[in-house]
Amino acid sequence: IVGFTGMDSQGLSGVEYYYGQALGGQPGQQLLESDPLGRPIPSGKKTMITPALDGNDVQLTIDSAIQYFTEKHLKNGIKRMAGSHGQAVVMQPNTGEILAMASYPTFDLNQWQIEATMTYGNPVVTDVYEPGSVFKLITVASALEEGSVTVGTVLAVPETLTIAADVIKEAHERDAGETDQKSIEDIVKDSLNVGVSLVSQELGNEKFFRYIQHFGFGKPTLVGLPGETAGLVRPVTQWRAVDTATIAFGQGIGVSSMQLATAISAIVNGGILVRPRIIRSVKTETTHKLAQGIRRHRILTQDTANEMRNMMESVVKSGTAAHLKIPGYRIGGKTGTANKPSPAGGYYTDRYVASFVGFVEDPNIVILVMVDSPKKSIWGSTVAGPIFRDIARS
Repeated sequence: IVGFTGMDSQGLSGVEYYYGQALGGQPGQQLLESDPLGRPIPSGKKTMITPALDGNDVQLTIDSAIQYFTEKHLKNGIKRMAGSHGQAVVMQPNTGEILAMASYPTFDLNQWQIEATMTYGNPVVTDVYEPGSVFKLITVASALEEGSVTVGTVLAVPETLTIAADVIKEAHERDAGETDQKSIEDIVKDSLNVGVSLVSQELGNEKFFRYIQHFGFGKPTLVGLPGETAGLVRPVTQWRAVDTATIAFGQGIGVSSMQLATAISAIVNGGILVRPRIIRSVKTETTHKLAQGIRRHRILTQDTANEMRNMMESVVKSGTAAHLKIPGYRIGGKTGTANKPSPAGGYYTDRYVASFVGFVEDPNIVILVMVDSPKKSIWGSTVAGPIFRDIARS
């Protein structure tokens, strides 16, 4: 987040780079009496032409205690599951303030010269991945808002769904005798791929694409950090028949952790999308002002947001994340497990991205955790979920 400066104190990364002009100040000019060889005379006359100006103080939104525990639990969780790397974001959904932002592995800012250049960026805002089932929250919220389905809708959800030449399957086999009749809450609570694919077909390509844009995907969040990605969202005109269904459960779309945390915060925040921010204020010698006002706009009705929050709570009460309860706290969330795309085309069969995003009330915060390529387990509920719980408990 903070970044570092070079030999000339010029910001090269993070906040040091992005707010370099505000932090750097202005050099002054002084006329010195010199000897015939041009060397300043120590006791000679000095005339100030332009005084030097100190740089401004930039105050982050980061809470140092939350940041510490987020880094600690992320590192421990990734090591515990033998993941390659991971990210975590803690966000205040009503104000957009980022309370913690971490990635692991990281590097020592005091010895950045010995690190590989590729590690200088902040993966939370620069890296893109397919989010998997956490994206089902976006799909269902869009369909509810549009009126394509209601909380009372019950769908016949088979175990497989064939679209053109592609077959969509559930991640888990059903219990013997389990009914095909599934409510919208069942689809979210039990994370049904086929079920959410049917929901997306009720919504339709054009409307689904429009809501994806409403939630902020396909463009930078403008959080205030360098190198932020817009993500990967193909124009709807390029979607194949199966794309609506696969994007519905988070495959075939690329997002950053910052985008995803911001989008889910809109659901938790009663349907209002708030621009995230890492800078709280800028202080000069004479003024102390907020870096920017809180920028927000409504993308869902309060009713839709409330219905989605209830479904997120059901995931923790009796769904795929029932083991993540914290006594005394109201918690909701969603698990995600996504196959990683292969550069050769298609998807790896042995590499996954595991994620969990959820909210905790009192205080009201959103926490997102992503772990790349875990080896001890692949499921968002067992890999990323415990890290979420550890951060929330802290």
